[in-house]
Amino acid sequence: MNICKFNTSTPAPDTLYTLNFVYETEDRNMLQFRSDTAHRIHLVTDGIGKLHTIYGDFEVKAGDIFFTFAAAQYSIESASDLKYMYISFLGIRANMLFEQFKITQKNCVVSDCGELIEIWECFLKKSDTGNIDLISESGLLYAFSIIERKNSNADISAKYKEKILLIKKYLDENYCDIDFTIEKLANEFSYSKKYISEIFKKEFGLPVQQYVTLLRIQNACSLMEKRISCISDISKLCGFSDPLYFSKVFKKKMGVSPKEYIKESAKSSLE
Repeated sequence: MNICKFNTSTPAPDTLYTLNFVYETEDRNMLQFRSDTAHRIHLVTDGIGKLHTIYGDFEVKAGDIFFTFAAAQYSIESASDLKYMYISFLGIRANMLFEQFKITQKNCVVSDCGELIEIWECFLKKSDTGNIDLISESGLLYAFSIIERKNSNADISAKYKEKILLIKKYLDENYCDIDFTIEKLANEFSYSKKYISEIFKKEFGLPVQQYVTLLRIQNACSLMEKRISCISDISKLCGFSDPLYFSKVFKKKMGVSPKEYIKESAKSSLE
């Protein structure tokens, strides 16, 4: 049995106004395109389905939020026991919220909002004719607060990834710097040494210094293959101030000494 409660109060022209709060508890298909006089925010409580619009088809599952828009055609197809709740709403603020959270007919699904299901169910159970306007508006705004949090987390994640790539780019361009230190890297990006070391290892799977050493050894091999044979010159060109230390690190990484690698490279080039 479906549950539908209506808000009968009169809206002010500049407010957010909810019309109803509905729980579609029975699996149903609305395969024919239709349109509504109000916007709707839907919360899938169970099953899997598909929202069809003139802008494309969108798969939805339990925990997803999806929007339909006033006067815009859509249909809802149930693929597996699809059930959902929805709130119909209007008002100038609705358009402001859509703009704020970048919700459009092409971007109308927000995934992984399952925490909202229990809250909406609780709101609906506690609603009556005296408070349905407040309950439905609270449910709507709470849903937007979850969307805002998800968007904020996504923005933080995007900025984090951008920063990580900038750190890697800096290392790729400056690994030959003899004066390179993790402290210098941290100062470049205004991070602590500990934090920059942790995030780099988490993202790329090896410590900063190990990555720098890998780049230096790769460059050393490239220089040797180009017939540069002075160990002192190679070590400096690769960011090592001490040729003996360079030779030690090179042998540990490559299994042969720099001189042996140079000889093998020379033989290979003659063959």
